[in-house]
Amino acid sequence: MYVSYALARNIKSDDEELRFSNFSLWCVTPQNIRTRVPESLRSNVRLYNWVYERRYEVAISSSEGNRFYGTIYQDLEDALFLLRLFRVGDIVFFEHGLQEPDGQMLRKYPERVISDFISTSYYEINQSDCVGWDAFAKNLVSSRAWTSPWFSIARRFFLYGGSKEFSSDWRQVDRIVDYMIALEAVLVPETDGVFLKRRLQKRGAKLCPDVPETLLGEFYNIRSSIVHGSPVEGKLTQTLTEMPAFESAVRRLLATGLSEIAADQEGRQAKLSDLYDPSNAEREEKAFADFERAVRGPQRQAVLESLRKKYG
Repeated sequence: MYVSYALARNIKSDDEELRFSNFSLWCVTPQNIRTRVPESLRSNVRLYNWVYERRYEVAISSSEGNRFYGTIYQDLEDALFLLRLFRVGDIVFFEHGLQEPDGQMLRKYPERVISDFISTSYYEINQSDCVGWDAFAKNLVSSRAWTSPWFSIARRFFLYGGSKEFSSDWRQVDRIVDYMIALEAVLVPETDGVFLKRRLQKRGAKLCPDVPETLLGEFYNIRSSIVHGSPVEGKLTQTLTEMPAFESAVRRLLATGLSEIAADQEGRQAKLSDLYDPSNAEREEKAFADFERAVRGPQRQAVLESLRKKYG
């Protein structure tokens, strides 16, 4: 038997063991740290860390080894992704290893989605929640878009964001950039760079009516400040207090998008355009606003004359 182990933290539960359909999470206590925790993990484990454990009763030939080991890691990442998507909370996995039938432990090199920061934003879950999580996970994994290119990107950046510590007091807010990339991958396939914020806001609010347009717009502004090298200050600082609501919104949009948006590019574009696409009046208004900002003074009349000759 092969057993996949990983350490986890930032979990809060009334139960010492959580049993899901394919794996379990159990708490390291003074009673089991020397009897249940594999010896090769004990040097890094701490009391009240948690252990991810998944058993594989299979026989693996040498030619199947690499594919099998890749599947093991993918299963761990799937579990982490779906746990994070299920509800808000800073659950993290670290120290992943695979125990072979002879007892030898193979260690996995760290990946960007693996982290071990300590957070007081606990991931709260009890055994009574596990059946609901199993149903939630089964429904999403069975979606045709689960392996689509657009959702693979959204999933990756959602995992990156959740693997970074968030602290508004210390301006550790890069998680917002990753979450916004994830939302753009779901909601904005257009590459023209025009109406990006408006498309994200309006499509997000249509896809999940309980997600306010203003919330998405305010956090998009924070994303823009960060990526363009501006400090997060003033009104944006107040917006950071809405991070719990934004965290919840991101999860609802990703889960709903996975269920309702087509896997193929044509079907995806049709669905999103049906949710919202800029009207001709909006495009005209933006074109005039851009023109007025870009061309001033005596040059304006000359440019207008040139446009009249070209399109008149």
